[in-house]
Amino acid sequence: MRWRDIRTGLTVATAAAFYAVSRAEAKLHCRIDHADEDHLIDGFIGAASRQLEKDTARTPVNTVYDLAIERFPEERYIEVPRLPLASVASVTSYDEDDAATVMSSSDYRVDTATGRIVLNDDATWPSDLRRHNAGVIRFTAGPNGTPFTISAISVAGTAPNIIATATADGHGRATGDRVTVAGSDQDALNGTVLVTVNSASEFTFPVVSGSPSAHTTGTVTGRLLNLPETHRLAMLLLIEHFWRNRGATVDEAASELPLGYCALIGGSDRVHAFA
Repeated sequence: MRWRDIRTGLTVATAAAFYAVSRAEAKLHCRIDHADEDHLIDGFIGAASRQLEKDTARTPVNTVYDLAIERFPEERYIEVPRLPLASVASVTSYDEDDAATVMSSSDYRVDTATGRIVLNDDATWPSDLRRHNAGVIRFTAGPNGTPFTISAISVAGTAPNIIATATADGHGRATGDRVTVAGSDQDALNGTVLVTVNSASEFTFPVVSGSPSAHTTGTVTGRLLNLPETHRLAMLLLIEHFWRNRGATVDEAASELPLGYCALIGGSDRVHAFA
């Protein structure tokens, strides 16, 4: 039996701060121009994100996980079940009296390229542990860059050619970057957008849909998404599929996942996730 085949449990310790697809983007894709089903769309966005993560073992937006393991491996590395691995906060073991010990971070390396925690040459995994749930690894997976604060957003133009101007000191972005804007009180200003940089403190982006006013309340952040575009498009296809097929059957026949999704998420993208 390989170590990876033993029982493990993966739970979310800190959920993602936003989804890779915003409500405005989902409604535009589904051609929805009213707010009556916003609560359904929000649920479908979450469901599509979880389905994508299950099928690819990749986390669309930075999330903190706890991986509970029955025992530590004979091998000198532990593979985490969600990629890309961003960081490891702690490796905790539990002895036979259920006392917790946090392993020194100097005993291992975090291999973000392959998604592994690797023992240093002079270190060993904890031993003499309880027979169940002997360890918990807390790690962060996700591709997103460090968030920056957007202090103001103004808008100009008329639909469908509205341009938003964001003020963000030291944003560090370049023209053509795909930035995720989240937290605005105007739904139409949230989403993943291609930016045009005007200066070190200002960039513009096209409004996805609707006719929003300037942002007035709420804390707005931006960050580089770093998610494969095929994965974001796959989420949109799933959201539309869920919305159009809200019942168990359609025209008395079961409706399967759309062909487009299977084409985007297939081959090396699709894996058998650990958990």
